[in-house]
Amino acid sequence: MNRFDFIDKELAMKNCMNSEEFFMEMLESFVEDSKLIEIKEAYEKNDYKSFGVYAHAIKSQARIIGAVKLSNDSFAMEQAADNEDIDYIKNNYANYIKQYDFILSEISAAL
Repeated sequence: MNRFDFIDKELAMKNCMNSEEFFMEMLESFVEDSKLIEIKEAYEKNDYKSFGVYAHAIKSQARIIGAVKLSNDSFAMEQAADNEDIDYIKNNYANYIKQYDFILSEISAAL
């Protein structure tokens, strides 16, 4: 899994108790527990409270596997939702979802 430039392998291994097996389980869980559909639906329905909840979940999942940028971007989206900063969400949504979808696809293809 070192081929993923979006994963900080050192952080991921630390988060996974330095267990390659546990890391692989977390990657599988990241894909299986994807919130992509849910966060898209929340956005489309202008349900920013739910959007923030899903961004929070993505943030935590991404941090565990070492996807630092996605985790940080999820935190920013979560904060924007909590602060009702709809302009921030709308201005950053397309790139955020594209990034999340890309990471899900890359991991899924490698498993």
